[in-house]
Order: sequence, then C-alpha cells, then structure tokens
Amino acid sequence: AIEALKEDGRYQTLISNFNLSNSILRLQFLTESYPPYNYLGADGKPEGLVTRIVDRILELVGVDKKVTSDAFYPWPRAYKVALNEPNTVLFAMTRTPEREALFKWVGPIVRSSIVLTAKKERRFRNISPDRLEGFRVCVIAEDVAEQLLRQQGVPLSSLHHVNSPESCARMLQLGRVDFWAYGSLPTQHYLDRLLPVEADYEEVYVIGEDSQYIAVSKSVSDEVVGRFQEALNYLEITGEIKTLIDAYKVESID
Repeated sequence: AIEALKEDGRYQTLISNFNLSNSILRLQFLTESYPPYNYLGADGKPEGLVTRIVDRILELVGVDKKVTSDAFYPWPRAYKVALNEPNTVLFAMTRTPEREALFKWVGPIVRSSIVLTAKKERRFRNISPDRLEGFRVCVIAEDVAEQLLRQQGVPLSSLHHVNSPESCARMLQLGRVDFWAYGSLPTQHYLDRLLPVEADYEEVYVIGEDSQYIAVSKSVSDEVVGRFQEALNYLEITGEIKTLIDAYKVESID
C-alpha cells in the first residue's frame, strides 16, 4: 500500500501535510489586551476581531489549535519574546518600515488609527509632534505610537513609558501626563472602562493610520506563512472578515 502511495505521489503529499501540521502545532501564539482586536472576555476566554481570525486561520489549515488565555502578555514582553524566540506568532501588529525586516507578515487584516488623546478641559488646539516638547505623553514601551512619535521628532524626554494601557489611562485621569498616544478604539475602551462616566476626553491629533497584521518569527518557514496568508485571503473572499469587522465596529482595509 505504501509503495502504491509512493508511486502516485500521495505518500509525499501525506508526509508534507504531516510535517506542516507539526510545524504549526509547535508555534507559540502571543497577543496583548488591545480591544476590540484582541482581549479576554468577561468569562476569561480570548475574544476580539483578530483573535477570531487567527482561530479561523488555524482551523482552515487543518490543525487542532486555538488561541488560549495564556497567549496574553503585556505588549513590551510579547514584543521582546517575538523578536528573540523562534516559532512565535504575534498579533495584531502594525507593519512599519522599522519592523519590516524583523518579521514575516500575514495580512493586511484591518485598518487602525493611532491618536493622541487628552482631557477636553485642557482645550488643546493645533497639536502636532513638533509642539510636544515640554509636555508629557504616555506611551506603551515598544508600541507603534511610541515608534511613530520618535520618528516624527518628539524628544525622548517628552515620552513617559509604561507597560500597560491601564497605567496610561490612570495617569491621564490623574493629570500626571498631558496626552496618551495609543490606538483610537483601544483608548476609548480603556477610558470608558476605567474612568468615571463624567470624565471628558478627546482625540487631538492623529499620529498615523495603518493596517494591522499577524507578525511571524523569521524562523518560521515560508510554507507555513504562505498557508496562513492563503487562509486569510479565503476569509476575505468569502466575506467572513467583513462580517467580523461589522460585528466589532472597526475600520476595514478598503
């Protein structure tokens, strides 16, 4: 029977599929709490637009694997692990020129805006990166907002680095920083959840707009990355991604 399989090529196909599945099962999937893209629900289970897309990709490539609650790390730690450990997948990440050569990429998935948020009572107007010197801006270490602000000329002395969005939300509330630089939708989530209802905040500057991707360690084979991309393309073509985007009320890549 094996000889017959070898003769018509099916044996090699079976071995190839087996090796591919094993390679995917060995991958370490990491993410952060970044609602509505990825977060833990009230029941402690992984939720979010990109989380569900990653689960569907794994299902489509034929492996019995899902994103678990153990995948959720503070962003600085997740980013460091993805940079330094092989066989790691990190989602969702903004693809920037600085990050381009550090990972392989699956996407794009969805658009996102990175903004500066401040208290309305401060009445900030005509804010831009060249006017931030002397102000304190809360940023998550290694987050795209930090990288973009540095790229746009904001001095390091103006940036206050923390490890969690909860810390930035609280510091903005207490007046310990003037601005919070972060994704627009996640900022709204944390401000609504952590701060008093009467608190009044506004976006005062759009730092950048770009697409979210799944970042994959350079050590992962091109075959695995290609299969992930094919699965994502299928979800796009069939309309599944649009359905999820509408459900989570985020911006599509169109």
